[in-house]
Amino acid sequence: MEKKKRQHYVPQFYLRNFVREDNKFTIFNIKSEKIIENAPYRKQCYEDYYYGDDEVWEEKLGAIESSAALIIAKINKQSNYYPDVEEIKILKKFILYQRYRTIRNKDNLLNMRWDGAKTYVEMNLRKEGKYVSENTLKVLKKEFEKRYDRIIPQQALEITANLLDNIEDLKLLIIQYNNKIHNLISSDNPVIFYNPFYKRAVGLINAGLIILLPISPSKLIVIFDSKMYQRYKNNKIVKLTNENEVKMLNIFQLIVAKEIVYFQNKCQAQFIEIYYKKNKDKRALFEELGKPQAMGTDTNKMIAYPQQFIPIDYNFSFGKVHPKGIGFIENEIDWFPRKRDEVYEDRMRTKPEIFKNLPPLKGKFSKKNIKNIERFNRFVYDYWNNKL
Repeated sequence: MEKKKRQHYVPQFYLRNFVREDNKFTIFNIKSEKIIENAPYRKQCYEDYYYGDDEVWEEKLGAIESSAALIIAKINKQSNYYPDVEEIKILKKFILYQRYRTIRNKDNLLNMRWDGAKTYVEMNLRKEGKYVSENTLKVLKKEFEKRYDRIIPQQALEITANLLDNIEDLKLLIIQYNNKIHNLISSDNPVIFYNPFYKRAVGLINAGLIILLPISPSKLIVIFDSKMYQRYKNNKIVKLTNENEVKMLNIFQLIVAKEIVYFQNKCQAQFIEIYYKKNKDKRALFEELGKPQAMGTDTNKMIAYPQQFIPIDYNFSFGKVHPKGIGFIENEIDWFPRKRDEVYEDRMRTKPEIFKNLPPLKGKFSKKNIKNIERFNRFVYDYWNNKL
């Protein structure tokens, strides 16, 4: 049997949901900043042997896609269809794998590993009074990328298999937008992680996490923390006309995409170009936020791997924070897990005590600020105890 050379990191069944009747869509190429009309979906989002030539992950992903495709087709075709418990598990599984299988994620992981390896080499050489030249680093980086380019996608998927339980508690909501102007677009990195409560906290266990996936020009799957965002916690399907919300969702796609976004309606091209130009700085900041940071001396360094988050505050209809969680400034608020955690509780108890014992200061460490920290701690306990 001939091996599947062309391996997609965004599945074809998903891309088909954004094509026109001629099975083509319009593309905005971010690198060239050009609109490309009538692009065939079959030629998008793949690399030869992306998951390796043993086809193990290609077959596993194919099985997940087949199950998810049937459910997503029913959601798109039937205005009032809502998946059952088992189907929700399948959708969550598909969406989480989709998040971690893209070129964007592969490149992020590759860069993280390279920065770690480079820092280790440089640090040890400097202990001996030696330095490595830029040209040597370039050669080493090429060798490193060549070695790990096909390994990292497989490793990312192996890790993902152990993460599924982390989003079991999140609720699934389907939103149908009945807009006349703005329709949902998608990209080569279509799954979005966002946290309106605290935008830096986009880990799978973080309170306030929202996971977004457009599944057609008019339908959006929202996987969200219904304890934090209670407006739609009792809803399964919501029908809205909200032009600005879809516009912002499209801007988010432009920020997180690796190279391309794609859309069904040709008339949206002018909007996409405008939104991209207006948000280039946000996209550049998003890129920067994901880069590892080396701290310390030339011979003793530690590398921090920050979360890559969308640097925009937006009040989505499905992401309205509970009133008790509003009114904190950056140094008062903190990430916290959705499930009660003893280690985090110790951190909560310690923070106000540390501030109380500091000498009198102005600004962000004032007494009023300490009261807000205590108020934040009460909010966390109310969240954990389902008292919001």
